Amino acid sequence: FKYGNRYYWMDVRAFSNVAPTFKIVAKESVNKDARITANNYGGFNTPSPIPGAKYLISGSQLSGNVVHIVAKYKVSNGEWYYNFKFGDRYYWTNTRAFTDVASIVS
Repeated sequence: FKYGNRYYWMDVRAFSNVAPTFKIVAKESVNKDARITANNYGGFNTPSPIPGAKYLISGSQLSGNVVHIVAKYKVSNGEWYYNFKFGDRYYWTNTRAFTDVASIVS
């Protein structure tokens, strides 16, 4: 392995894997309402795989509510997240938690 400007040898048991660092790779502006239909996706301050993401609200608190989506983000792991307004705050949740309101049949 390399450390600084030098190379060293060490037993493989001395190492552990480092978790991959995910980042936002694409963003789209969105202006639509959607219903959150899955209660197993909580709301975060940024897409949840991003380092430093903080869990802000549970999926059970969001489920069943219609929210206004303002943006869609793609993370380097291939998942998409909506940025949406609920109450007076903005959250990020995986797009799999949503159903487009226009597609809901009453």
